[in-house]
Amino acid sequence: MFAEVILHRRVPSRFESFTYEVPAGMNTVPGQIVRVPFRKQTLSAIVRKLHDIKPSYPTKPLSQISPTILTREQIELAEWISEHYHCSFSKVIDLFVPEKIWSSHKNS
Repeated sequence: MFAEVILHRRVPSRFESFTYEVPAGMNTVPGQIVRVPFRKQTLSAIVRKLHDIKPSYPTKPLSQISPTILTREQIELAEWISEHYHCSFSKVIDLFVPEKIWSSHKNS
């Protein structure tokens, strides 16, 4: 299984999301905050959706999951806002997840 994640970091808009492999035995759901390897760092991200489509490029595994999650309805609302107002999904997610929550997951 693969997870499409939104990094809590400014990235060029053409890189709206990134795909990571969900390790066997790791249970994650859309809306959950995870930690992912990105370049030479480990960053916080939020799972946008899960799928079984293997990308054409090598993927890295999720490294950690958190019990903090957004509901399916909140993810759907964020997607609607993103499409309706033509803004990036990552900027909309910042409206749903306070900086205090992101900060608490930086060193966990």
